[in-house]
Amino acid sequence: MRSEITWKIGGIAGAGIKVTGDAFARACTRAGWYVFDYSEYPSLIRGGHNSYHVRAGSEPVYSTVREADVLVALNANAIRNHLFEVNPGGAVIFDSQAVKPDEVAAHRADVSYMDVPLAKLATAAGGQELMANSVALGASWAVFKGPLEIIQNVLADGFKSKGEEIIKHNLAAAQAGYEYVKARLPKLKLAELKAQTGPERILLPGNEALALGALANGLNFYAGYPMTPSTSIFHFMAQHGPGRGVIFKQTEDEISAVNMAIGAAFAGARSMTATSGGGFSLMVEALGLAGITETSVVIVDSQRPGPATGLPTWTEQADLRFLLHAAQGEFPRIVLAPGDVEECFRYGAEALNYAEQYQTPVLILLDKYLSESQSAVEPFNQKLINVDR
Repeated sequence: MRSEITWKIGGIAGAGIKVTGDAFARACTRAGWYVFDYSEYPSLIRGGHNSYHVRAGSEPVYSTVREADVLVALNANAIRNHLFEVNPGGAVIFDSQAVKPDEVAAHRADVSYMDVPLAKLATAAGGQELMANSVALGASWAVFKGPLEIIQNVLADGFKSKGEEIIKHNLAAAQAGYEYVKARLPKLKLAELKAQTGPERILLPGNEALALGALANGLNFYAGYPMTPSTSIFHFMAQHGPGRGVIFKQTEDEISAVNMAIGAAFAGARSMTATSGGGFSLMVEALGLAGITETSVVIVDSQRPGPATGLPTWTEQADLRFLLHAAQGEFPRIVLAPGDVEECFRYGAEALNYAEQYQTPVLILLDKYLSESQSAVEPFNQKLINVDR
């Protein structure tokens, strides 16, 4: 029978929401479960409410859901924003030092409330109050009765660059939360996160999968300007491209990025750039140049909602007709729209082949949802990649 769990953490930006959510998702993946996660954050330089949702199942999962079996509320805003999403019979983990008990129980009588002193347990374990998120991670893992060593291994890997002292304190904090909840766990009818047998899987978002596909298929040149939600392609190429022989350029704007990419492709390089709808608007005149010169450039548009600058931290799929008809005049172009992380890898590779085979621009359509959500997949088979020049 299918088993599935859903988990959500919410709180203010800077409280380690993304780090904790990523660690929970990776722990589920290492336990042999299929995973799909989703993060929500405001369009602010600093502050605002963040959340991270993880869905894990014994069979493949391809999307998130609104509901959660367990909600970790690091502040009162998390209660106000997400308590209605908790499934009947689910649980809410909170710290009464940060969230008043009456703010919690007054709203729902069909869920269990678990007051866990997250900050106190963090400091008692030798760490800082900031490590309350690691306590929450251990507490959450205990609710689903998962093996503690999986969480510990994930944290040890995640904080490897921070040094032994940071690793030690975070491990102690997670263990404190795990043992605190294990000793007080109410009776809940939730699936248990028992280790599953099966093939090894990796956890990555669509943007990184696409970038990996391009690198595997001989990308030579990448020029870009950061624009959410395409920015992680830019970061990935900056970090990993030069080591694989890719010339990487951070440009002053999107117009420079696409013109550099076209120039590199015209000179014979396998070339790519990535942006969102607003940046693609600036690239349109240069796209016509690539069309008339029959230049094999690849352009990625990771969509976000709304006209003009739009809403950078939400998702939409409204640019398809724009990409089909963009630029003055008419010329052939290929538009690829991957539907999941595995297709992102495949299309990231195949786009380079199509561009050179047909001597025309190739456009790849992503959206914030696919670009930034992580999915657990089996390692990609690079033997299927055929560099066709």
